[in-house]
Amino acid sequence: MKVETTEPCIRPLSAGDAEALLRFYQDLSEQTVHFYEPYSERSKERMDEVVRRAVSGQDVALVLVNASGEIAGHGFLTDINKPEPSFGIGLADAWQSHGYGSQLMAAVLAAADGRASVAAVLLTVNKQNVRALNTYRRFGFVVYGECDHREPGDSYRMRRTTGGHLAADQRG
Repeated sequence: MKVETTEPCIRPLSAGDAEALLRFYQDLSEQTVHFYEPYSERSKERMDEVVRRAVSGQDVALVLVNASGEIAGHGFLTDINKPEPSFGIGLADAWQSHGYGSQLMAAVLAAADGRASVAAVLLTVNKQNVRALNTYRRFGFVVYGECDHREPGDSYRMRRTTGGHLAADQRG
């Protein structure tokens, strides 16, 4: 699949997006799913819940939409009203490595930075996902531990403070 020449737009996930979001997740390659799987259940019902949480304000969710109106990326913060919401981002394969992930990530993190109640943003990332690790570090995330995703110790826990005071990264 070739990336379109028309610039995509970033917009909030909105009511009526559940089916398009489900198509986005169903169309991800096996490799992308290996590194990015925020929802173990990819069903219409689950995507309805993701949209409901975004529309209600429980979560922040933005999508990268191509010229055809299809979702090409999804970035989110779950439980935005907690002091440390969780961050996730994924892009369709054809849209990776073109800077769109950084644009989407910046837009989502701006929502966290704009809230006084948010002290930090958390995420987990597979240790083999070097591209994502480098991007997260550029945005101020630091490793603070390890966790199990598919195998014991295969992922890092990362944290980004919203006040700009970062602890030293102790991991690779």
